[in-house]
Amino acid sequence: MKITRRNFVQTLGTAAALTVAGGGVQSVLGNVAAEHGKLGSTAKTLFSMKSAQVNSFVGRTFIVSGTDGKTVGLVLSEVNGVRRSANSKQGYSGECFSVMFKGGAKESLDQGVYSMRAAGLDEFSALLVPTGRRAKEYEMIVNHLRQ
Repeated sequence: MKITRRNFVQTLGTAAALTVAGGGVQSVLGNVAAEHGKLGSTAKTLFSMKSAQVNSFVGRTFIVSGTDGKTVGLVLSEVNGVRRSANSKQGYSGECFSVMFKGGAKESLDQGVYSMRAAGLDEFSALLVPTGRRAKEYEMIVNHLRQ
């Protein structure tokens, strides 16, 4: 899928609507458990973990569900650190990383916010972006930067 300005704006609109509707920033950024009174580190999602912890989930299947009811199994394939020297120059610290998922030959997802679950984790929502790098590959960004 080609990422267009329209797709990007629609995704931002979805995230803004979820925030205004009361889901809060935590759920938009991937923490559905925040809606149930669990915040931050008490909820066990990929967004509450460091990259080393997420690495232990490589090879596991995540069940991904869209608002249309479509369910797809994606395998967590790699975790990559994202480092920018500009962040440290601007006083940011913390960790940012990319999580890559691979789907099967028949499965295909558009860019969007999906509900995700896997054994050992609480259900969470995340923005998945098709990479176009390889067939049926999707990326999720986890950002723990702070100033």
